[in-house]
Amino acid sequence: MGNGDIGVVAGDTSVTKQSFYFAKSDFWGAGARYEGLPDVGTIPHNLPDCNWACRVSILSLGKLTVSSPTKSEGAEKTYRVDQDILHARVDTTLGLSGATVHLRSWTADGVNTFVTELTSEGAGGSDLPIRVGLAMPNPGSAAPPAFSIAAGSRNGVLWATRENGATGPQDYKARAAIAVRIVGANVNHVDTAPGEATASFIQKSGAPVWIVTVFESDGRMGLNGPTATALAQAAMNRASNTSDSQIERMGKEHLEWWKKFWLRSFVQVHDKILEEYYYGALYAVVCANRPGKLAPSLFGNFITTNEVAWGGLYFMNYNEEAPYYGVFSSNHPELAEPYIRMVLAQIPWQKNLTAAAGYKGVSFERTFSPFTVIAEPSAPLPVAPNKDYTRLPSDQKSNATFSLLPAIQYYEYTQDKTFLKTALYPALKELDAFWRDFAVRDSSGNHWVFEHSSAHEGGDDVNPNLDIGFARRVERELIATSQVLNADAEMRPVWQSFLNQLSPYPTGVVNGKTVYYIAASIKNKTENHGLFEPGDQPINLEGTVFPGEDLSIGGDPSELQIAHDSMQEMNSWGASEGPNSENGFCKIFPIAARIGWPAGDLVAKLKAAILYHWRPSNLTVFQDGGGIETSGTVEGLDSMLLQHEGDTLRVFPDWPSSMDASFTRLRAKGAFLVSSEQRGGVVTSIEVFSEQGGPIIIHSPWGTSSIRVNNASSAAQPNALGQITLNTQPRTDYLLAPR
Repeated sequence: MGNGDIGVVAGDTSVTKQSFYFAKSDFWGAGARYEGLPDVGTIPHNLPDCNWACRVSILSLGKLTVSSPTKSEGAEKTYRVDQDILHARVDTTLGLSGATVHLRSWTADGVNTFVTELTSEGAGGSDLPIRVGLAMPNPGSAAPPAFSIAAGSRNGVLWATRENGATGPQDYKARAAIAVRIVGANVNHVDTAPGEATASFIQKSGAPVWIVTVFESDGRMGLNGPTATALAQAAMNRASNTSDSQIERMGKEHLEWWKKFWLRSFVQVHDKILEEYYYGALYAVVCANRPGKLAPSLFGNFITTNEVAWGGLYFMNYNEEAPYYGVFSSNHPELAEPYIRMVLAQIPWQKNLTAAAGYKGVSFERTFSPFTVIAEPSAPLPVAPNKDYTRLPSDQKSNATFSLLPAIQYYEYTQDKTFLKTALYPALKELDAFWRDFAVRDSSGNHWVFEHSSAHEGGDDVNPNLDIGFARRVERELIATSQVLNADAEMRPVWQSFLNQLSPYPTGVVNGKTVYYIAASIKNKTENHGLFEPGDQPINLEGTVFPGEDLSIGGDPSELQIAHDSMQEMNSWGASEGPNSENGFCKIFPIAARIGWPAGDLVAKLKAAILYHWRPSNLTVFQDGGGIETSGTVEGLDSMLLQHEGDTLRVFPDWPSSMDASFTRLRAKGAFLVSSEQRGGVVTSIEVFSEQGGPIIIHSPWGTSSIRVNNASSAAQPNALGQITLNTQPRTDYLLAPR
């Protein structure tokens, strides 16, 4: 559960209690787990701190436990926990002392409050003792310096506080407080201990009791924020003033918020596995993202430990981008706001690092924390007189463009021209400045080459597929958006010339087939699997197909054949042991759908991969390489149902004709909302709502037959390619059907 700021995980090892683990988007400090690396106790947060030597981490905020002090027999027969994503809550049933106790838990959406409603029934339910415990995690040895924790109670309200160990005036100081109040019953006993407080009350049969948990926190650079004591006071005040009528109002607002969210778009593919994955993945992303909040960690806000793997940091070579792969096509572009704000905030920091290495523009480190979103960057540095690629922020020169791809997609899907002018276009120019300054001529003088970059982490490679594809994307976007803004006309020939002279994607021959290589040459001591990597994640297609978006259905047939043969020979489908299932799940299926992999086989492979990684307890996919990025395959399913690439919109471009399916209000590039249905192998209609107006080319699913179009003066006649062009008006709906 979560509201994009607080995150809650429901889970336990006992059938006689229910625990809820808490985290918050701004509660970061030291405490990361990096295997084989030394501990670093202090971090100079006034400088970019994100590298493999630091121990910055998102931290747990402890847990709330609901139990009964009385003995419970046969509780395993009653125990059940359901995650209800439609209503965004968790329902728990416990057998306690002969009574059946129901817990209904949810996070409020307009305020940082977590509510659990308790009701009981059956024998013993009329006078059932319940114990509620609030505990901050024990700092232990994994979090130097020790975190300050405290707990207590006031007038029956429990409270606990935690703060990170930062002590420097330029460090990131995080403090948090939690208050818990019982509404609907009288607290009859309170126990306190260091970092823990417990309240007891009597649950009456049929009478609801609410456990209201309130969060207050502050994270900032420096030590001048509110004290932990002040935050605890604010949390207790808010908890004490929460009445049952307010709980009812928050509950109604919560249901209305989620109703509106789910109705923004939906798909029906009549397959339980695919639909459970799809909606579970979207649920995880929205629980971890809301506009105005900090971007989620690698594991979102679902933190249950004091030692988070990889610190939960922002890894910018795919992990942090991947959760947003499907938010645009599923008509939830607002979910990318925290991420985009984080990435744009990095540019001044990373531009200075790039300039110090003697290069123009901006290149990015591989790993960030939230601190550079909050801290003020230092003054711009001049570009050093001598280039030294070893001083650039990362071996992977694709990181900066990778990081900005969701921002590019945000504009493409929404056509937000204010965002384009004020944010995206300036960032694109910085990316272009670096790519053109970093490139060198090949021996023939005909192509630009990227040397001393890296396909995998730790390499010194030439022409990674990622670099070529991402540089192409930047130049294409600059040419197009400069025309939209009527800006920099004199630069368009420069950008076009650079685009035309970029090296071709590196290819080679495997088993008699031409395939895409990960780079033209590689030199990597830790990740040197060769130029072609069967069984690995498909980074050899990320620059070309997705998220680079340089090749798709309807594109160059010879390039599509190379992409198909590459997928065939890699045989990396996320359902077998190895890197394809460690980092590949969210990459494989968007790529396969975009190149038109045989639809029936693709559905079967996607279902197999989902089941290979499936967590039935919370409708998410697990992979060894990280956390919530597995939600990115939402784009895989959306791309099977709808694509708007190469200036042509296609419905059901990679969906089996044998499977009925429909989708409602999926978002296409150009700010079009599209609905369609396929029944009995035939598309019945296409509905296009144009938010911004403008032309759209639609590939007719009815061949060259004449098409009825409402809000058009006459029937549309497809051309020889089966395409029609609609010149749409803003805020106008168009319904297409065969005559």
